[in-house]
Amino acid sequence: MSSWDELSVEWKKWRYLSGASENTIYAQGKYVDKFLASLAKKIKPDGVTPEHVNDWVNADDGKSASTKNFTLAAIKAFF
Repeated sequence: MSSWDELSVEWKKWRYLSGASENTIYAQGKYVDKFLASLAKKIKPDGVTPEHVNDWVNADDGKSASTKNFTLAAIKAFF
């Protein structure tokens, strides 16, 4: 298991213990996992910058504004 995967698992456990619903954990986790997967081969966890987040959230991939907002909220909850 990579350090990115370990961080994701620990974050999801923390979200559960802090009282987040299973649906919230699943929905946020889906976007956080995609974000982490996009970074896994490029940088280490301590190398993530606001530019990485901005570039990924605002990529020209057809996501609606509400999806981008939810994605950003999920990533902010992770960090």
